Amino acid sequence: MRRFTKTAAALGLAAVLGAGSAFMGLADVTTSVNPVATSRKTGWVDVQNKWYYFDSNGNPVKNQWVQDGANRYWMKDNGEMAKQSWVSTDGQWYWVNAQGAQASNIWVESGDLWYYMGGDGRMMKNAWMDYNGKRFYLTETGAAATGWKELGGQWYFFNDSDCSMARDTMVGQYRVDTNGVYIP
Repeated sequence: MRRFTKTAAALGLAAVLGAGSAFMGLADVTTSVNPVATSRKTGWVDVQNKWYYFDSNGNPVKNQWVQDGANRYWMKDNGEMAKQSWVSTDGQWYWVNAQGAQASNIWVESGDLWYYMGGDGRMMKNAWMDYNGKRFYLTETGAAATGWKELGGQWYFFNDSDCSMARDTMVGQYRVDTNGVYIP
């Protein structure tokens, strides 16, 4: 019985050591998001379906944009690439899509509100915008205006359904002209 126990213990130790070496490669990849890791990686690295970017020194890029071809990607404070989310940096708001690329020239729905990302990718604010033959106003928060809004001393009505400005029509008992301005 004693001989069987020693043999089983030796086989168990060998199995543990063998399994340990099988996981060495995984440990090398997962610890590489730590800047002090000995294994240096550069460029894009996929760690358990999350993307990280390592600079030429093997350090993870954090809290900044990474330009890759025609696209920009935001790397969060833990080094992971942001996806399908808002990014706030340098006093500006941006949207990154499901692939992590910065969006531009696109409407983004967030909750019950709509926002427009301009050609440079920044959320547009305090601005008039013409889009597909319709006129919109993007408020100080960046959300497209809805309902009645006073702008520059004039009143305008923005439809709840698509945020577009009403023109040359009746809004309830009130009339707006072809420029969308309320006619008293």
